[in-house]
Amino acid sequence: MAQLAGGPTSSYGAVKRLLPASDRATYRDQLAAEAESIARAGASPNGREGVAAFVEKRRPRFVAG
Repeated sequence: MAQLAGGPTSSYGAVKRLLPASDRATYRDQLAAEAESIARAGASPNGREGVAAFVEKRRPRFVAG
């Protein structure tokens, strides 16, 4: 549980928002929604931290939010 809590919680929330619509969305609409969500996540502070940590070969330090 601590591992999940220390992860990118905003990304977990995005997945939870995308899943309910996936059973009634068209494939194209679902991909568009996922692409928008990924772009938003990548531009967030946690997204930038995740990329920086990967490049610097270190563990990310995500902030809650």
